[in-house]
Amino acid sequence: MMDKMKITEFEAGVLDAVLETCGDMEKLDRGQLLEIFDGDEELAASMVNLLIDAGLVEPDGLTTAELLPAWITREPEAEPFLAAGGFSTQFIKSVPHEKREIAFEIEVAEAPAEVIPIAEPLPTVPSPVATIAATEPVHTPVQSKDTTSDELTLLHREIEHLRKSEMFAEHKLREKEMQLQSLQSANKQLLNIRLFIWVLLGFIALLLILLFIRK
Repeated sequence: MMDKMKITEFEAGVLDAVLETCGDMEKLDRGQLLEIFDGDEELAASMVNLLIDAGLVEPDGLTTAELLPAWITREPEAEPFLAAGGFSTQFIKSVPHEKREIAFEIEVAEAPAEVIPIAEPLPTVPSPVATIAATEPVHTPVQSKDTTSDELTLLHREIEHLRKSEMFAEHKLREKEMQLQSLQSANKQLLNIRLFIWVLLGFIALLLILLFIRK
């Protein structure tokens, strides 16, 4: 059976899975088959045709307009076939062990890593500009006396400006302190007036109570 069908190991496992699913559910319809094969109708049709050719399933509702039959039913011969190992066992028996190992090694073999030669460093050539700059003497600029005196004048002006700003700030601070003191004294006077009013009101209330008692 395996030599005539010429299936791969993956296809053998898929065929066994379809047969087992079909046996559990008694039959599979077109929608269930497409769900098993993730919507790949051509792959599903090829697998179902292999099962039909092997006489393990019976198609129903097969038309020329559709690749898949309306549903498939598992034949009685499928049960002992699966009990004997199914397509997977038949595939292992039909392919020598040495060929399977060779095929596996070829599949996972990696290409040798490409060796990239390391380029040798190029000789450094001194730049003519750097050579000329190194040979020329370095001239340190010397400040003139006029430049120094101008800078000192500007510095004195800045110091004088800062002193005036400081004096102005101190004057403003004194004014604020005086305003604060006047506000504090006014607040004390207001508190005293309020206290006097409350005492006066209490005295008046006491007089009214005494007059009411005498009457």
